[in-house]
Amino acid sequence: MSQLLHWNLEDIADWPRAHQSLAILLFGLMCFGVAGKFYLEPKLNQLNAAKQQENVLSRQFSALNKQAEKWRMLETELAVSETKAELLASKLKSPYQQAAVVDAINRHGHEYGLTFEQIRWGKVQADNGYVRQGITIELQGDYHAIGKFIAALAALDYLIVFEHSTWQRASANASRLKWRAQAYLYQVMQEQP
Repeated sequence: MSQLLHWNLEDIADWPRAHQSLAILLFGLMCFGVAGKFYLEPKLNQLNAAKQQENVLSRQFSALNKQAEKWRMLETELAVSETKAELLASKLKSPYQQAAVVDAINRHGHEYGLTFEQIRWGKVQADNGYVRQGITIELQGDYHAIGKFIAALAALDYLIVFEHSTWQRASANASRLKWRAQAYLYQVMQEQP
């Protein structure tokens, strides 16, 4: 080892072949290191910048994709809401006759085996471009039959809104229930010529 330290680079031609090869290899590695420093480092910096830009664009694409999915869901909800609004508007526009409503209530009540105690009309009231009229219904029957009756009323061509209802047993030992409901029928107010 001490012999290696005393060798002079000017006399490299006189060195043994193994030592010459080692010196050339070390010199080549130093050249590659310097070249790597000045050539590869900028390329690596460009590669890192491109990776960061790819990550940013990927996050932006993901956010835009989520936003597009929300828009599709909102369009679907809007279409459903428009369909429901058209249905309600058609129910509001169809005029009702008290006799036809009472007939429908009576028919559905008897269809489900219910016993009516009272059907009473309230006053007609104007309410923000709509006319509403109250109706009180009192009846007795089986729980499921009353539920089917309410579903049948909801399917009528009239807009009926139940605002208050009470349930109680018809008698202490009976399985029949007494149901009382305050409802309102709505329709669009007719313009006077």
